[in-house]
Amino acid sequence: MGVFFHYSADMQKYAHLKLKPGELITDGLMSRCRNTNYFGELLIYLSFALLSRHWIPIVVLVSFMIIIWLPNMHRKDKSLSRYPDYEDYKKRSSLLIHSFGELNNVLNAIAPFLLYSVTDISLI
Repeated sequence: MGVFFHYSADMQKYAHLKLKPGELITDGLMSRCRNTNYFGELLIYLSFALLSRHWIPIVVLVSFMIIIWLPNMHRKDKSLSRYPDYEDYKKRSSLLIHSFGELNNVLNAIAPFLLYSVTDISLI
């Protein structure tokens, strides 16, 4: 499933940008989740972490998500906000995970704060 979401989302984005450049992608896999490719990657890495049957890979994955993915998603959201229909799209789609509304609300709430801490760390 993870490979499907990851590569299908990337292919949809590539085709959409070739056929309709400058237009916000709000259909297909992107209709309910703004970062379907990250969702696919999460499923891939989570499967390997669970196969290890140890807690360290899961901690590493969660750390990676907090330090790298969430700030990148927040920057992408800021970039997409230039489109006129972005606010409607944001209201009807989730940040990362399909159909888990409450978790997405938490991720949306903490992402802006993580951007600043990661920026400060990268300057060191």
